Amino acid sequence: MPEYLVGALVSLHRQNSTGGWEMLVERELGTSDAIQTIDFTDDVYVATRVRIRLPNPGVLSLAEVQVMGFVTGKSHEIVSPMWGERVNLASGKPAWQSSTVAGGDASRAVDGDTNGNY
Repeated sequence: MPEYLVGALVSLHRQNSTGGWEMLVERELGTSDAIQTIDFTDDVYVATRVRIRLPNPGVLSLAEVQVMGFVTGKSHEIVSPMWGERVNLASGKPAWQSSTVAGGDASRAVDGDTNGNY
């Protein structure tokens, strides 16, 4: 039986000058019936972390997390492979989770495999 993740929260964060994390923006998922896309194009965000969480206790099961955006340089100029080409910024990057069940390691969420069967 599929889980419905109504109310799951996706937020963008960046590290502040004191080493803590500052939330830039947060959006709520409507449902998990199909692939969900959350659009943050209302503004430009330079973030260093994406967080996906449930506001209440529960199980969150994800096949893949893709963060489509542009690679930027130190002064935030766009340096993607092709001008205007969005790339999956999460692919192969470190991933963490609060707990693991049945071998569902966090790294599997950013391994490029969108098949939920592992």
